[in-house]
Amino acid sequence: MWLSVSFLLFVHLNLSAQTTGEVRAQRCDTTAVWTVEDCMRYAVAHSHGLRQRELQLDNSKAWHLQAIGALLPSISASASGQWNFGRAIDPETNTYTNVSTLGSGFGLSTNVPLFDGLYRLYALRAARADVLLQKNALQSERDQVALATYQACVEVVYAQETVHLAEEKLRESRSLLRQTQVMEEEGLKSPADVAQVQAQAAADELTLTRQQAQQETAMLKLKEVMGLDSEGPSLSLSLTPNPSPNGEGRIYPQEQNTNGGQEAKVSTPLSIRRGAGGEAGKAGWTRGEFRVLLLGLFIAVFQQWCGTNVIFNYAQEIFVGAGFDVDGMFINIVITGIANVVFTFVALYTIERWGRRTLMLIGAGGLGLIYLTLGTCYFFEVKGVLMVLLVVTAISVYAMTLGPVTWTLLAEIFPNRIRGVAMAICTFALWVGCCTLTFSFPSMNAALGSSGTFWIYSAICICAFIFLYHRCPETKGKSLEELEHELIR
Repeated sequence: MWLSVSFLLFVHLNLSAQTTGEVRAQRCDTTAVWTVEDCMRYAVAHSHGLRQRELQLDNSKAWHLQAIGALLPSISASASGQWNFGRAIDPETNTYTNVSTLGSGFGLSTNVPLFDGLYRLYALRAARADVLLQKNALQSERDQVALATYQACVEVVYAQETVHLAEEKLRESRSLLRQTQVMEEEGLKSPADVAQVQAQAAADELTLTRQQAQQETAMLKLKEVMGLDSEGPSLSLSLTPNPSPNGEGRIYPQEQNTNGGQEAKVSTPLSIRRGAGGEAGKAGWTRGEFRVLLLGLFIAVFQQWCGTNVIFNYAQEIFVGAGFDVDGMFINIVITGIANVVFTFVALYTIERWGRRTLMLIGAGGLGLIYLTLGTCYFFEVKGVLMVLLVVTAISVYAMTLGPVTWTLLAEIFPNRIRGVAMAICTFALWVGCCTLTFSFPSMNAALGSSGTFWIYSAICICAFIFLYHRCPETKGKSLEELEHELIR
């Protein structure tokens, strides 16, 4: 059995330097011009240590996802079919007749862990801590590789300059030697003077040889750090100042101070971008801000299209379809309302302890499984208490996760510069989603039935779970500046 595994490595290195370097490499009679930043990116992209770190991070994320899944209820289903064929004696005619029977069976069971000594909860915390640890280790490895490459480039340039100085000194010594030899022929210098100048020229030649050896050593070190072939063509480096007028391309961007001069401001490379200051309407939105806005729009619309609000708006149709009369229907509506209130207060306790991202994943994954079970029960016409339990569980999950956490996330993920406009857009999108959900449910329920409708909501929740797992950030314990630094890239 052949296994084919493809690894696609996304390495984003946002490093800049106050001076840039051009690397000219001879490859197949062509000259490639590189900057020092390109060298650092190349080294990061071809670092085996970084690949190992990324694989470890993937393993930690898989462990984290497994720990989240352990908190969700498990569902198992079974189906069986049986067909029998044979001959039997007809008691009336006392003759043989052909007899065939066909039977089928279906089974559905759920398993919800009630208490296991908080093992699953602490396993989730350990998995989350391991993911953060691997992320920090990966970033540290990137920084070390980039720094080592930058230092190697500087050493190569320094060695090249010392070689140039040694060559200039040797040319001067040889010129002086020729002048001294001419003066000796004219009788103005003695042989001892010529010998002294010859010794100086020999010493300068030795110095040049040593500097060339140091240059080759520095070049080999640079190739080793970058992962290049040591026997490949040599690289010629030259550092030339190339500042950007708006501060891009520097490790520390320059800003105008009140006196009109340049003042260094310590900042991280991720925050160096165009339009970093001013209001949203004046400077325009950056690509990173648009990405965060799209994330907020998805979260806002998904809070409505997760399907829970149709239970509140169309509780009568849902419980009637589950086989309840008028009195039972009203009692169940009261029960669902009580569950909604109680688990909203539960969310006040869990939102700072479990984290926003964890609750969003629990809400999306839990509702997806519950709706899948609910649709299956409608399909097999299951009625009674089980339907009430599934509906109450869905409302409880929604009340402690997607309901309140969505508003908290929307208030935290947007940078200060665009928060007002972004919150207004997402709030508008949320209520548009509520409107479309409310008006679409009757037609969907009439066309697909209750089972098909809840299966669609289950598919939406499962797709949202996958998206939120990869895109939703954890905002617990982080300042607004830290979140902006993390999200606006």
